[in-house]
Amino acid sequence: MTKNKIPNEISPKKDSDSENSSTAESSGYASTAGSSGNYSTAGSSGYYSTAVSSGNYSTAGSSGDRSVASAKGKNSIAVCCGLNCKARGALGNAIILQYKKEEGKVIPVMGIIGKKGLKENTFYKLNNKGKFVAI
Repeated sequence: MTKNKIPNEISPKKDSDSENSSTAESSGYASTAGSSGNYSTAGSSGYYSTAVSSGNYSTAGSSGDRSVASAKGKNSIAVCCGLNCKARGALGNAIILQYKKEEGKVIPVMGIIGKKGLKENTFYKLNNKGKFVAI
């Protein structure tokens, strides 16, 4: 049995890569962070916050209920930790969302865009059974 390779496995940076990366952070209610360039990171926290990253090998992470994460570059990942969040990504990217089971346990769920019906540049949320639903 072959293990699935995680799509955002980052190759070693070269000295020239640091010139094309960025980091953005924000916090607070309805905050927004955006980054561009390869190996970039966007992070936001707070209810209704948004993180968007557009370079290859980039990460967009958002925390807080009803938050949004979007990863537009190749080999990137969008992670949203909070209830009723949504995420999207380019083909081959990973998206990670979480939902709360009836007994209160919080469960993370990962999907790969282009597999199991997940479409590129489409926002997804999780239903109460932990299945991705296009919105």
